[in-house]
Amino acid sequence: MLLKEIILEKMQKISEDDFSRDILIPLLMKIGYSHAEFNGGAYEAGKDVIAYIQSGLGKQELHVFQSKKFKSTKNLDSRKAFDEYLYQIRQCFERKVTHQDGTQRHPNKVYFVTPFTIDSRHLEEQLHKLSQPNVEVLDGLALTESIMKCWPSFKRDILGDDEIATIPNQDEIWNIELDNALHIEKKQSLTDFYNDLNFFCRPYR
Repeated sequence: MLLKEIILEKMQKISEDDFSRDILIPLLMKIGYSHAEFNGGAYEAGKDVIAYIQSGLGKQELHVFQSKKFKSTKNLDSRKAFDEYLYQIRQCFERKVTHQDGTQRHPNKVYFVTPFTIDSRHLEEQLHKLSQPNVEVLDGLALTESIMKCWPSFKRDILGDDEIATIPNQDEIWNIELDNALHIEKKQSLTDFYNDLNFFCRPYR
């Protein structure tokens, strides 16, 4: 199993709170957020994680993350479940958050986060009901790409020994001895090679 698949599986297996605390918050800090705190619980009002980041103009922005183990499908149950999430997203914008200096303010942006790969078209149709431009969706694939880019020690920090053992060694993926014999110094994709041979099978009679 490849590292990308193992990261996805890890995120999908753990609880929502553990996902927010152990994966989402550390990832936000590695991406560049100056502060991120867990806000899950009975009175969260949709705000599972509250985080602060400097904007391009140097102003501090408040971002709210609603993390749910949501699987996007086209059935009625999925739509009903997401209707509840839409209500919570509205709450995120309507209810102010107490800022670090004691003042209260509305978030600049709200992210809906799920560790599962989502049907983006279906989700866009649902989010259209909000009429709110400052909502973005982060699904499992986007999170995995960010982890692999910004969190190189994820394997050591989060995965257990049994999970690490299933990740193939790079030498097992590439035939190093064959590459050396052919004097190939860099890894090449199969799409780099071309041949005009045409293989076909004729049924035996």
